[in-house]
Amino acid sequence: MKAFLEPFQQLGVYEEIQSRLKKNRGVLMLTGCVDSQKVHAASCLWQGYPCRMILTYSEQKAREIYEDCRFFDREAVLYQA
Repeated sequence: MKAFLEPFQQLGVYEEIQSRLKKNRGVLMLTGCVDSQKVHAASCLWQGYPCRMILTYSEQKAREIYEDCRFFDREAVLYQA
């Protein structure tokens, strides 16, 4: 798993995002990722946080994100409408 997380954590922007996450304690919007990078980035950023939530616009997209999340976190849960 370290092989997936370490390259993202070495980016300069990672440190900035982590510091803002600790300050905000709420919603933080990130832009500029393509769909295939979103769950990878989120999984790097949610390390050390016991609860996380990803909201999306459709049930189909939620299922896709859930399947990707299961790769990084076997305890991921999908709540359907």
